[in-house]
Amino acid sequence: MALSLIAIVHFVLDEDDPQGIVRRFMDALAPGSFLALTGFTADTDPVGVVGVGREYNARGIPLQIRDKAETEAFFDGYELLDPGVTLVHHWRPDADAAPVRDQDIAMYAGVAVKR
Repeated sequence: MALSLIAIVHFVLDEDDPQGIVRRFMDALAPGSFLALTGFTADTDPVGVVGVGREYNARGIPLQIRDKAETEAFFDGYELLDPGVTLVHHWRPDADAAPVRDQDIAMYAGVAVKR
């Protein structure tokens, strides 16, 4: 089984305990299940991404921007698969894909297994 939270958790504010929510879902899954998760970040473009966050929030759409450590915390207690939590374009990149600059990416990704 896999819990796929792609482009989801950044819409759950820290005050709503997103890590606790993810943990409760994972607790319901059998060992050997996977967690795939992405998180919106300003690590690569603080000015641009914070502006995006302001626009979402101004329109009534909650958006939580997290750094790498905060995204990694969603995987605490699970076995991260290589290459760990990294910018999405570095997660098993296609050698034939066009190059992408880190500053153009605002999303971390990771996959882990529950043992």
